[in-house]
Amino acid sequence: MQTREAQIDAAPLKHVTFQGGFWGDRLAVNRTATLPAIHHQLQTTGRFDAWKLDWKPGQPNQPHHFWDSDAAKWIEAAAYSLTTHPDPELEKQVDAVVALIAQAQQPDGYLNIYYTTVEPQKRWTNMRDMHELYCAGHLIESAVAYYQATGKRQLLDVLCRYADHIDATFGPDEGSGAVTAAIRRSSWRWSGCTARRVSGAISSLRGSSLTSAASSLTITTWKPARAAATSPTTGQGRTATSRRTARFGSRPR
Repeated sequence: MQTREAQIDAAPLKHVTFQGGFWGDRLAVNRTATLPAIHHQLQTTGRFDAWKLDWKPGQPNQPHHFWDSDAAKWIEAAAYSLTTHPDPELEKQVDAVVALIAQAQQPDGYLNIYYTTVEPQKRWTNMRDMHELYCAGHLIESAVAYYQATGKRQLLDVLCRYADHIDATFGPDEGSGAVTAAIRRSSWRWSGCTARRVSGAISSLRGSSLTSAASSLTITTWKPARAAATSPTTGQGRTATSRRTARFGSRPR
């Protein structure tokens, strides 16, 4: 018996639009205020400039071990906005940051501000506390999102190389499962890949374009699933539900 969970497909972001209402207003604020404000903060606090890798011991504003992810989260958010609302100025800002990230990549594919400038001799020595895989995961997500939004490959290619580096460093040996599993979680778009083939899953984008058979979805109003007697539907009968319902489905009765 097929469950409701198995019948639900995700609509591509570029095919989903919010026209006013709660979410439409929130997304407008995100485009016009939140993204510019975060960009300003990342500039003034040195997050972007840290990718230049010119910090030296004894200088102020030492890079933190999570700064990579701060830039990555902004790029990912900007990419989601660009997917449905093209903005040449925002895209130009992202391209500038991507160029900094690309030039910071090491010859072996490694990519991390803190462990390149502050403690280069301690790469991959504190997997529990020091955010290397955490930052790698956010960078991967941002690279995929920006490629999907713009078709630009520079950041995606950089992160393919980094994923290859991680794969080569840890490989299939005993004890490496937690490492590759963490990267798998950051690359959930390719469910079904084995942990060993994460970099291959990302690299598969090199020769293909991302497509989906899911239909378009336009949402004009939104209510939590529990409160709504009926949910808005598309012409094809696809139901717009809360994130929880869309992800897990309804329990069979």
